[in-house]
Amino acid sequence: MSSPPPPAPPAAHDHYQTLGLARHAEAVVVKAAYRAMASLYHPDRNPHPDAIDRIQRINIAHDVLSDPVSRRAYDATLNGKVLDLAMREAV
Repeated sequence: MSSPPPPAPPAAHDHYQTLGLARHAEAVVVKAAYRAMASLYHPDRNPHPDAIDRIQRINIAHDVLSDPVSRRAYDATLNGKVLDLAMREAV
């Protein structure tokens, strides 16, 4: 009997949530959400201490979701996590 895989690290963020998007969002919507969030949270415009961390997460989310290959891989990872969680709950 093998042990279950370790849980995702707590620092992992959902890129869709970071940009406030639905998983089926079109590329133009991803771009618009990125621009709006980047404008709002850029450290040059936002003096809040968390602004640097937030803009880094926004940039990473945009990088992943704006590239079709990266987005498919990320979606597959999310789908795997959802299936794994469902299987754990079913046991």
